[in-house]
Amino acid sequence: MRTKHDAEVQELFENKDTLKFVKQMKFYKKEWSDKTSDDDRKHIATQMASSTKNWVSAPAEAATISAQDDE
Repeated sequence: MRTKHDAEVQELFENKDTLKFVKQMKFYKKEWSDKTSDDDRKHIATQMASSTKNWVSAPAEAATISAQDDE
């Protein structure tokens, strides 16, 4: 169980696409709670689906954050 958790945390902090996806989902969660109209929520849901599709289709090895990226 601990090994799986460590791997998930490592992926989160080492993968640019995953980090971007998490930030987007946090933004959408806030938008969802702020906007309650059906039209607004449909738009937010569409954006969430698009973000999820982009994240899933992104190549994992191409988005790894390297030490050089931090400089």
